[in-house]
Amino acid sequence: MFDKFLKYVNYENGVKCNSIDEFLENTSGKSFFNGLYSIFKREDIEKWNNIVGEYFPNYKGSFSVFAYDWIGKIYAIDNDSKMIKMFDPEEHECYVTDMDIVQFHEEIVDDTDGMLASNYFNKWFEINNHELIKYGECVGFKVPLSLGGKDEIDNLEKIDMEVYWTITLDINSEVR
Repeated sequence: MFDKFLKYVNYENGVKCNSIDEFLENTSGKSFFNGLYSIFKREDIEKWNNIVGEYFPNYKGSFSVFAYDWIGKIYAIDNDSKMIKMFDPEEHECYVTDMDIVQFHEEIVDDTDGMLASNYFNKWFEINNHELIKYGECVGFKVPLSLGGKDEIDNLEKIDMEVYWTITLDINSEVR
């Protein structure tokens, strides 16, 4: 099911993922491409379901998170449709895709930049001396866009993802 993605991220080594549960179990807590994309640890899923549900109350209880990207966007499976939702803390928006989790990971392979802004990540990564983004971290805006910050590399910094979500979404709630 996930062979194309696992090969792309060079995480094959005999790993078999014949179901969503096997995929999430085998990739739990793994980060790929220096922190560009990470799968949540199984033990962190409930915590992040609660955090996302708190800031997106219209969706609370309707999804289960599974991954996040380098800029703190969280990806979740809709409980009913099984399609992927993306929660963006900076824009304070939820985007619903027409892809299930397998299609989503195939699209990452086919269009890494479109899905994860990998070109922007590579520029940030180069300027920051190849500093890895560790599990639980993301890169966020020093000055949020809602407060006049610029969408530029020099306005980005590595930060604990839970702190980034809390600060960014609290600011965005106040600004709106």
